[in-house]
Amino acid sequence: MASLGLRMGCAFRVITPLCLKRVQNSLTHHNFHCSARRHLSVSSRRLAELKYTEQHEWVRMEGGVGTVGITAKAAESMGDLVYVEIAEPGQEVDQGDECGSVESVKAVSDIYAPVSGKLVERNADLTETPDLVNKDPYGEKGWLFKIELSKPSELESLMTEEQYNVFISEE
Repeated sequence: MASLGLRMGCAFRVITPLCLKRVQNSLTHHNFHCSARRHLSVSSRRLAELKYTEQHEWVRMEGGVGTVGITAKAAESMGDLVYVEIAEPGQEVDQGDECGSVESVKAVSDIYAPVSGKLVERNADLTETPDLVNKDPYGEKGWLFKIELSKPSELESLMTEEQYNVFISEE
């Protein structure tokens, strides 16, 4: 049983929202420690709060400020990130504007603003440890930047978790 826990713990580094639901459902049918179930349900709730783009960015709202990152699917397909570049705080961007890039051993990908607004913060930790995006794409360490929304209605054009899961299954 302990080795199963270790394998599952490693899998969470690159798990997609759909896989997380499957693991969570399977845990409810087994006698696992309740803190593991509680952690999964919190993680699942956090993923459900996100809005997604077709370019595999996500945004989580806290008041009028959105925290932006790339999805686990994007991080997994990129491979180990070696460099992250994000525009300077204070820059105004429109929805869909390029506002940074991530570089891995495989490729370089542009980062696009999921919503319009002013960049208010970027994750300074990624300068020294860009692989935090791979290790914690939805968490407290792997986010890319924060944006103060100028057009909150744009959130309605983004995908929910369920819509994003359908989108990636059809890619």
